Amino acid sequence: MSQIREERMNPVKLNREGGVNSKEDFRKLLEETIPIVRKLDPHVPDYTVLLSIGNQLEAIKEWAAKGAPITKEQKESIIFGVQTVRELENSGDPETDDLCKRLYALSYYFKHNF
Repeated sequence: MSQIREERMNPVKLNREGGVNSKEDFRKLLEETIPIVRKLDPHVPDYTVLLSIGNQLEAIKEWAAKGAPITKEQKESIIFGVQTVRELENSGDPETDDLCKRLYALSYYFKHNF
């Protein structure tokens, strides 16, 4: 999964605990992470999981843009944190590990702040 290449001017910095500090940082990290997930080669072994994760991130982006409260059903449909642990964690690839950190931060913030 060494295809992850980031071209960002002002990337969001995760806090000491590996999370984001504000809704603004959350949205910025979300905007940065979606293209990373979407650029991955469909022939990598974890592609179906990445496709699912990308779809969930897009859904969160859409819900956040509307500004309406997120329903319990919507919140429960977001499982990319669990998918990351099961399918991507401990890959040994630094870029995948970076992606995992981003996904953990997004998942935690979403579950606890929306």
